[in-house]
Amino acid sequence: MVTEETGVGLRIMPRNGSVRGFVEAEEVEKMVRELMEGEKGEMVRKNWEKMQRKL
Repeated sequence: MVTEETGVGLRIMPRNGSVRGFVEAEEVEKMVRELMEGEKGEMVRKNWEKMQRKL
């Protein structure tokens, strides 16, 4: 919900591609880097700021 509805998160997928299961450390690292440095992360931060103004 956080990812699709509000746009303030990134989906981390387990290695087997299902919505359940264990997430590899490398995948977590990749998504943290994306949030901190990537284009998707910039979009997430902007969406978060918009949400904060609404509250």
